[in-house]
Amino acid sequence: MYYRIRLLKGVLFPRYLSYQLKESEAMIGLLPRLVLLFIASSCIFALGSLSGIGTETLSRELTASLAHEFELKKLLFAIGQVVWGLVYASLFIFLPALFFWTLTEIEYKKLLIIQAYSFLILVCGKAVNMVVSFLLSVDPIYSPFSFGALFQYLTVNEWIIAAFGTITLFHLWAIFIQYYYLNELTEKNSRFIFWIVLALNIFFWIVNTLLSYIKIENLV
Repeated sequence: MYYRIRLLKGVLFPRYLSYQLKESEAMIGLLPRLVLLFIASSCIFALGSLSGIGTETLSRELTASLAHEFELKKLLFAIGQVVWGLVYASLFIFLPALFFWTLTEIEYKKLLIIQAYSFLILVCGKAVNMVVSFLLSVDPIYSPFSFGALFQYLTVNEWIIAAFGTITLFHLWAIFIQYYYLNELTEKNSRFIFWIVLALNIFFWIVNTLLSYIKIENLV
């Protein structure tokens, strides 16, 4: 049985697609879909840097520079965002798949497909957050789709707000997709699957929080 990878259908119809993926003997179309996700990730990060969303402090630093320094720093920052988009996609797709592969009997290629579905949700979520932030002129951590908007009313601690601001409803959706597919494709206990998925995402959450909380002007 051949499994033709359709990213959008894999996200919207996990119940139907998970059965097909489990029974499949060969997968078709993984590489072009991964390339598409990598390109989309780089474009989203690059567009974010060009629109200045979340980089207000950096912009103030750049405008204080000489004209040629200003243009060079803008170019370097944009290139850095493109590269980070590729790195981010690599870390989210390949490392979790390797982690799940060591703990389950699921074929690595099938795990890559699951991660591709989850990553599509995150890319779409980042794009939506970027548009909302641009239209409302707010930092992404205060987006109505993130928990930062809620926690700003519960605490004045910037670290806590930044930490929960990196979690969005799209992240919860991506976690659900991971859990659902893994639970359907493996004979492992569902509680075991839940905890390894949760532990991995908490790890990524902590790393993402630390990276977002670093004062960006110290990086230029």
